[in-house]
Amino acid sequence: MNWNRKNLKSQGKISFKKNYRRYVVICLILLFISGEFVGTYYSLTDTVTTTTDAEDEINRLPLNNSSGVIADFAEGVGTLEKTKDDTVKKFASYHPTRGVLAQFFNGVSATGNLTTGVLNTVNHMVFSSRIGEGIVILISTLLQLMWFLFVGQVLSVGGRRFALESRRYHDTNTERVFLMYHVKRVIKVGLSMLRHTVYLMLWMFTVIGGVIKFYSYYMVPFILAENPDINGKTAIKISRQMMKGYKWKLFILQFSFLGWNILNVLTFGLLGIFYLNPYRLATESEVYMALRRNYIDNNGAFSYLLKDVYLDIPIAQDDTYPADGFEIPSAPARKWLEIDFNRNYTLLHLILIFFIFSMVGWCWEVSLHLLQDGTFVNRGTMFGPWLPIYGSGTVLVLFLLKPFRNRHILTFFLATALCGIIEYSTSYFLERVHHMKWWDYSGYLLNLNGRVCLEGLLVFGLGCYAIIYIAAPIIDNLISKLPRKVLISIALILVCLFCLDSVYSRSHPNTGKGITDYQSQPQKKFYLQETRYS
Repeated sequence: MNWNRKNLKSQGKISFKKNYRRYVVICLILLFISGEFVGTYYSLTDTVTTTTDAEDEINRLPLNNSSGVIADFAEGVGTLEKTKDDTVKKFASYHPTRGVLAQFFNGVSATGNLTTGVLNTVNHMVFSSRIGEGIVILISTLLQLMWFLFVGQVLSVGGRRFALESRRYHDTNTERVFLMYHVKRVIKVGLSMLRHTVYLMLWMFTVIGGVIKFYSYYMVPFILAENPDINGKTAIKISRQMMKGYKWKLFILQFSFLGWNILNVLTFGLLGIFYLNPYRLATESEVYMALRRNYIDNNGAFSYLLKDVYLDIPIAQDDTYPADGFEIPSAPARKWLEIDFNRNYTLLHLILIFFIFSMVGWCWEVSLHLLQDGTFVNRGTMFGPWLPIYGSGTVLVLFLLKPFRNRHILTFFLATALCGIIEYSTSYFLERVHHMKWWDYSGYLLNLNGRVCLEGLLVFGLGCYAIIYIAAPIIDNLISKLPRKVLISIALILVCLFCLDSVYSRSHPNTGKGITDYQSQPQKKFYLQETRYS
């Protein structure tokens, strides 16, 4: 095989530029959901800081990406002393105190390692006798593991699938990142990637062996992207055979991106989002196809499993990958999921939907307070069983986001942003008018003035997504079955009661314990105590 690094990078650049916007979207999905490309932003400071009392300590940890591998090779030559970067120190000293994300964030940041963070979480739970919270942490850890395997890793393979197809088909849809879900290979691919991850973790204990195996197993996600029916053990064998004699060459190719990595850090990651990450992914897909051709030409032991001929045709006749080209057919859509979410909602139905979700929101918050503190609290500024912020948010996402309903990912992010604007402005208005707080996210991970936080916005974003595509259409169908006169009567009664409640609560808002006593409550600390590792 004639390995030409410049040609591989040139072909990769051509490939991603022809499908630029979709490549950016795919890489953003891989960045935020699968955790890929993260090391790119810290390649100049591959350090993890843990803080104990007044002392800050920088510890180097190998990262499972190209930047981390470069650092590993450098460590093999000699220990490189790192200066304490102010940004890293601020990051390390940041400790949110409330919420599930805060627990996970502090557990991992205190140890600098996901596995060690989980073990430290369990250790802290047992010796602190916090069994109730411990169960929640264990469940959260299990959910995180499930997310890692069957969402993060599966989408990572799906991203490779998109890259492989877009080499030849310049109108490849971003939906191809979800191909493993369409063909029902999520569990199989997740378990195959689990084997790949476990093998790498075990080899990392040998340091040098870990670096070698990192490159030896590098093509596993691409192999599974081509044929998800290949099991993990076989995929590893194929990758090892493909990479024989090319591990060092791949390292050199990745090292050639060092200048881009430096510029990426200087641009605070923006270069990575809009150029470097797509460039690297497209280049690596070219590497895989070159190694694949070499493997098939040399009659590799498992070359018969790499049989997707549509990935390597000289000139694509169509703009998209042929619908019947993939050997594994997509699973037929379930009938109960065939919901018309692009419908238009009438004013009468929107009024009723407003009250339904205002009441659902009230039940949600009352139930949470009842489970946490064991007492019933009438949440909200009003006295009726409704929280208008939930109803208003629902109506606004149904009305304002209608043009984007066919773009699911964009709809989710827009709904999350819209919920943040509604929640922040409502909190600001209430504090200005009544000089009291009806909610306070202080201590939560990435909160803004205690009015909104990342954890809450993600929950609201997912809730709005479910409302737009499932709940609202189903409720609209149920409402349509009732006589119009009955609907008008119900709407008029609810509007009258709501207006009376609004007038009264404007001058006599609902206040009291569990409602507006945030300023008098000490912040509860749920995060894990830090542990110093020498």
